[in-house]
Amino acid sequence: MEAGEGRDVARLLRVLAVRAFVLAVFAALAGLTTVAMALALVGCGLLFARSR
Repeated sequence: MEAGEGRDVARLLRVLAVRAFVLAVFAALAGLTTVAMALALVGCGLLFARSR
């Protein structure tokens, strides 16, 4: 994978992580705590995932 592709993958992972965190907030406000916790974990996983 080239350097430019690695940056694109990292940017995509960050965007998906932010979306997961936003969905987690909405789920928490709706009272779906288990869903909110799962989405927050997914967001953390995407945020700290390493793209090779």
